[in-house]
Amino acid sequence: MRKILLTMVAFLAASALADRIKSTTVACPSVETLKRLEESDAGFTEKSLYIMEKGCVVLTPREKIHVLTPDASCCGLYLRISVERTNDIMYVNKADVAIEQSGTKNILRF
Repeated sequence: MRKILLTMVAFLAASALADRIKSTTVACPSVETLKRLEESDAGFTEKSLYIMEKGCVVLTPREKIHVLTPDASCCGLYLRISVERTNDIMYVNKADVAIEQSGTKNILRF
């Protein structure tokens, strides 16, 4: 019984430390597409059509994501993520993502 309880606690702790979306946002397959969308003064309908046309997706806080690497070519404004549901690699605004880390004891040092 104790072993099962410890396993459940470890599982819940691991799932609580996942990367997550703070608020509903748009993720696109390229940084250029995301930049054009953010800089556009178009209305809601035009932006919605652009999102569908370019293969972007709308992510909610319920989506499971994994941050792969920050994109150095864009001054660190965007993150490269993997969407768990579709296994797609997308770019998202850094301000819309909360990166959770488990602490310094899990980092390998040489």
